[in-house]
This record gives sequence, C-alpha cells and structure tokens, in this order.
Amino acid sequence: MMVFYLLFEILYPIGMPDEFQGWLKKEFKHYSKENIFDYMDGSGEVYISFNFENLYVYNYEKEKNKIIVEIFEMVEPKYSFGLYTHIRGRGKTISAIGEDCEIFKNSLIFWKGKYFVSLISEDNIKNEILLSFAKEIEKNIKKEKFKSEIFKRAKELNLNLKNIKYFFNMNILNYNYYIINEDIFFFKDGTEGIFSPCKDGYILLLLFKNSFVVSLIETSIAMFLLSFLFT
Repeated sequence: MMVFYLLFEILYPIGMPDEFQGWLKKEFKHYSKENIFDYMDGSGEVYISFNFENLYVYNYEKEKNKIIVEIFEMVEPKYSFGLYTHIRGRGKTISAIGEDCEIFKNSLIFWKGKYFVSLISEDNIKNEILLSFAKEIEKNIKKEKFKSEIFKRAKELNLNLKNIKYFFNMNILNYNYYIINEDIFFFKDGTEGIFSPCKDGYILLLLFKNSFVVSLIETSIAMFLLSFLFT
C-alpha cells in the first residue's frame, strides 16, 4: 500500500479528489512535451518554452456543467512565474490564493511553487466555485519562492512588477516582440529578461549572467562613447 501511495505521488504530485462540493471527477489526462500538441494547438510552444514537464488535466461535472482543471508542473518556480506573467493582465487580482492569482469571467489562473494552474468553466458557473476549487488545489502545493537581481533593477527603473513579463529565451521574447531567431542575448548562458509596457512603448530589461558577455557589452559601450566624443 505504501509503495502504491509513493508511486501515485511521483506520477501525480497534486492528487485531486474524486468529488468536491458535489462536482464529480469524470476524466483525467496526462500530457508531456512530447504530446502537448494533442491537447492544445500553437500555444503549446509557449508552455514548452517555459520548461513545463507535465500537464495534468481533470474534468469535473455537476448537473451537466463542466469545469476543466489544468495543472502545469514546471522545472522550477521561476518558470511557473514566467508563464503566469504572460497570461495574466486581463482579470481581477485575488490576493489569498497562491503567490499571484487572477480571475476572469469564466476562468482563473494562479501560480505557486513550480506549478501554474488554470481553471476553465462555463458561463453560468459562479466565480465563487472557481475560487473554492483553486483553494483546494493550492493547499496541496508546496510554497517555493525564488529571487532574481533583475527584479531589483526593475524597481530601480520604477517598473510595475504587476505588468512585466518575465522570460529567459528568444522564443518568448519573439512571441512578445519579434527581433531575430538567433540567441543574440545569450539566454543559453543564463540571461534573464523583463518585457514591460511604458508610456511611450515598451522597455526591454536584460540581466546577463555570463561574465564574458558582460565584459563584451561594457567594452562595446565604451568604444561607442569614445567614438562619439572624438567625432
């Protein structure tokens, strides 16, 4: 029995109840990077770019009404937060669920630890039901925060952290504002980025982790200033 329990925890780290407040679990499906496009079309590329490992999809029904629970398990918390920043922004902020949570007309999203969670319902289902589901899921997720120097830099520039989009590869940068396919900002070497709207357009803030890249950029800036001064 203990072996079965441990196996269940490894395969399905956030177990969902068979019944919750009269809602019955009717279907469960598991997806990975290899078959994510069987569940979603082009948007699957975005989730892959944020290093998701597993997607657990639960379908609940009550009196012919349906709620879909999507639980994305990421490699680490920074990826679940990054994904959340790219989907949020159009709903009402809820402070008591996860690290950050937004609720919309018929859906809810939040992130906590290395998990990003999305709840999708039909139009006639009240938001209170989605909130109850979210609280039930959230209580089973381990709290894991992360820190990055780039957020300190963003605050120094007076950027609103509630509006930023946090990322770490060219795919996501190009998804927001296409530049070029090549990794010209050395994301593979640990570069982090913030994409933020501002009054006159957008701000792109990059934090380079590779010391060689930092030295190269500093040298390029110095050469540019010198050429500007002596021309």
